[in-house]
Amino acid sequence: MWFGEQWKTIIRYDCAHGFSHIDSYNKIGGKTKTDLKLSLEEALILADEDIKENWEKYVSEFYFK
Repeated sequence: MWFGEQWKTIIRYDCAHGFSHIDSYNKIGGKTKTDLKLSLEEALILADEDIKENWEKYVSEFYFK
């Protein structure tokens, strides 16, 4: 999302480091990593559904963390 004068990542689904996980960011750049314990295919399906359904919640949480 556009925040201040730059683009900021709010949430990222990732499979780097050998496991599927979510990286959730705050506005000062800190992040929380959550292990999904899912296959790559399952994580991709979850990511697609979750972002479509919850993007407004993630934007709100980003502002107030």
